[in-house]
Amino acid sequence: MIFVENGKNRLSKDLASYGYLPWLIILCYVIVATHGNHLFIPCRLLMSESSTTKGILLAVLSCLLWGSLFVFGRYLLGTPSKIDPYSLVFYRFSTASLLLLVYARIKKQPLLPSSWKQFYGIFKTGFFLYWLMAILSFIGQRTVTAMTASLFVESGPAIILILWKIISRQKTTKIEIIACVIGFIGSMLVLNIISPNGLHLTGHPWGILCVFLSAVSWVIGGYCGKDLMRSGSRITIVAWCMLVCALLDLPFLAIMHKSLIFPTAPSAWFAIFGMAVFPTAIAFVTWGEAMARLPLWQLNLTQNLTPVFTLIGSYFILHEPLTAWNVLGIAIVLGGLSAAALKSQKT
Repeated sequence: MIFVENGKNRLSKDLASYGYLPWLIILCYVIVATHGNHLFIPCRLLMSESSTTKGILLAVLSCLLWGSLFVFGRYLLGTPSKIDPYSLVFYRFSTASLLLLVYARIKKQPLLPSSWKQFYGIFKTGFFLYWLMAILSFIGQRTVTAMTASLFVESGPAIILILWKIISRQKTTKIEIIACVIGFIGSMLVLNIISPNGLHLTGHPWGILCVFLSAVSWVIGGYCGKDLMRSGSRITIVAWCMLVCALLDLPFLAIMHKSLIFPTAPSAWFAIFGMAVFPTAIAFVTWGEAMARLPLWQLNLTQNLTPVFTLIGSYFILHEPLTAWNVLGIAIVLGGLSAAALKSQKT
């Protein structure tokens, strides 16, 4: 794929390269979506005061913030690496935990779990939703491409949850299944796993298994944290979940001490702090607020937006290519979210 020099006119160049089919599909989607004098179903939800609406918007905000992880990670873990991944996990979650506890103190919220039962729930959520998910994802990314890992970690949980509901014979509607499948296909286009050249799901089977288990761990953590996030002290709960993640990372730091990289440049510390604030502290708090308001299938479906925001940010900030098929994937992801929003209005 050859793009115009200096990153200009990429979309028009890509249009000439790939033809008009993706754009025709996008146009048809917009025509259907605008039927009834509204652009997307979520736009109508912006005017609503329902708890579900607020949950969707909070989840979208989390995905927007998580999209910045790519920029921070690219800068810190690129060549030459300014920090090692294990240390980055520790600094990221420990700093975010400290910031949230300070904020909870300012808001006069309790700084400790209210009971041993709540602490046990915090430990389970911190273990599955934060630590195990991050560790398995990192191990998997050693032998699989970033695109494959992103597909499983960001878009996999919604599919895994729906399959689990079907296998366990829980009530599952057609809209739930259709919305999750549409979102998954759209993410494959966004991540260039599906392209005019075919399917590009590459990597060692062990690595693919690890990133798949990472998505499973995320779903389990969501179940563990669902009731936990309905309490009144969500900021404190999220802070302690992050602290659990940071503490669980300490044995790895001790084992891998010879390969650790201590950041020395001020810009590296600035990037670590930015990662701790935006795609960690704020993102996980808003995700916890959304978790208390949404069914898990809708909550996990919104994660398909994370690759979308990453792709858009990479195009404008890192000047990476944006193809017509990527744009088609974005439209399909929005279609899946529209179906999810339609489901929320009918219930």
